[in-house]
Amino acid sequence: MEMGSLKQTFREKTAQTLRQKQIGRMKLGQLFSLPESEFRKLIRDLENTSLFKELTDKWKVVCYRKFKGVRIPSSIEFREDGMFSSDNFDLEELLHQNPKTVPLLQKIGQSIGKNRFNELLYGNLNISEIERQCQLTPEESRIFKDLLNRFELEKLTSGALASSYNESSPSPTTRNFKIASIKREEDRLIIYPHTKEDYLIKGKYSIDY
Repeated sequence: MEMGSLKQTFREKTAQTLRQKQIGRMKLGQLFSLPESEFRKLIRDLENTSLFKELTDKWKVVCYRKFKGVRIPSSIEFREDGMFSSDNFDLEELLHQNPKTVPLLQKIGQSIGKNRFNELLYGNLNISEIERQCQLTPEESRIFKDLLNRFELEKLTSGALASSYNESSPSPTTRNFKIASIKREEDRLIIYPHTKEDYLIKGKYSIDY
């Protein structure tokens, strides 16, 4: 009888935990679906409460951890034309800059085929699966992942992603908000939020339990 009671208690606690997780996911989904203006207002209202100020200023329980690659903008004006360079995306030039990748790409292409290779380049295939199928060495995996990262960087900074998006019709539920511009500085992408007092500049909350 005692064992049955323990099992019942365990099942009840498990069910309660699952319900709490589901509620948490729903609330998180509602938070992420907020318009940008409402999200900013929510952050401001939270940070202006006396409890939040006490936790940050007095007790140091809450602090900010800055995001890497985010800079304070020199101007609050948001320039959409500053997001991308005017140069066209050139895959051949990218391969020319990384000659070691050519035989590796040939090896991968012969193994998985043209269609799957294109899907891989545009993020529709799992890289780990390709590594196993093509039996890539650790060095080959490193070279290949580096190429994919550079490929994504070139697409982003050349405007290839923006043009492909503009040609497609977003779904009725899609909502996009301009919150930052992206600038390429040498081999890095730097994010410039379009307001100086922005949660992207402050960083994410870190809670010291």
